[in-house]
Amino acid sequence: METFKKLDLVKEYNLNKEDEPLFWLKIDILIESLSIDENNKSGNYDSALKRNWNKFFDIPYSKKVFGYLRKHKLPFKLIRDSGIQDIKSDNFVSNIIINSIMKLVIINNEETLTIQKLREKTIIWAGMFIKDEKALNEELNSLIYHYFKFKFDVESFKETLTPYKDVYLKLLKISLEYFKSKDKITDEEIKNMLEYKEERDIDDIVAVSLDRERLKSTYELVISHNKREIDMLKEEIEELNSKQRESFNYSMNQYKFGIRDLFNLINSKNYGNILDRFYCHASGSKKLTEKELTMLVKNLIISLEAFGISPYSEENIGSSIEVEDKNIGTEYRVSDDVYKVNSRKGQIVFPGWKYKDETLELPLVKIKWS
Repeated sequence: METFKKLDLVKEYNLNKEDEPLFWLKIDILIESLSIDENNKSGNYDSALKRNWNKFFDIPYSKKVFGYLRKHKLPFKLIRDSGIQDIKSDNFVSNIIINSIMKLVIINNEETLTIQKLREKTIIWAGMFIKDEKALNEELNSLIYHYFKFKFDVESFKETLTPYKDVYLKLLKISLEYFKSKDKITDEEIKNMLEYKEERDIDDIVAVSLDRERLKSTYELVISHNKREIDMLKEEIEELNSKQRESFNYSMNQYKFGIRDLFNLINSKNYGNILDRFYCHASGSKKLTEKELTMLVKNLIISLEAFGISPYSEENIGSSIEVEDKNIGTEYRVSDDVYKVNSRKGQIVFPGWKYKDETLELPLVKIKWS
């Protein structure tokens, strides 16, 4: 299975930090609501997501959304595919309870809600059944970081979540019934959980314990936040390094291929094995006649042109020109510093070179001394 990172979706939709909170919330509502929607059972989860995508987004659906589901929302896929009773992990179902209750807290809230208040209210409600404080805090910290690491806009969340209150009540109900089938909760306890109402004087009743819990949870949230930031930075650095390595390796291979192609062209039999014969001439093992040398030099120029390397300017070799400052370095190069001589006249002695449309070297103008 292809490794999926949340960063893949962020990049796919070019999300900025302001847009991320509601983006993740809407995707999660879509995934979570479809897991129990009897009217959307036809086809696989991917096709159901695609069918319902435009209810939440005005951007094209991407297969990466299904990658996110498989990596980060697997319990909901299991519920849709075969029902909650086939989930083998109690932790999976406990996390659905925490997720549902946190969202119901946002939906039911009638006062100014801070992240700390959201944590406290969720812990009190979910803690009626989940007694493992460490597991409860870790999952809740993970959810808060997932949704609110960049921005806490509870009003927008409440507005978006409220139409789906029944979805989260149903998810809470079937999760509690899962534990009832394992004799871990009674009907009366389920009733109390589903009919839970926040007490008006809850802050006075639990003030001392919440202060202690606040310090502990704040510390855990900071640690969790920093760890996730580090993990995301590591992912980005590794991805960047991987792309740089791939780019460097590709460039090196292209360079090697280019050198090889140039060599094969120049030293091919079609052009007279130019390099071989030049070497033999230079080493004295097989001297070339003047006619042969002239022919090989011409063949060298022809083979370079076949590769894309050609003279920058052939027609003006030997012609005299007036050297102008504005053209030095753009139209030609000069053999001497023109400020050291009186003359501003010169003669084009070398043609310069180009590779296709790219200049390799400008023509050389030799300054005429006066």
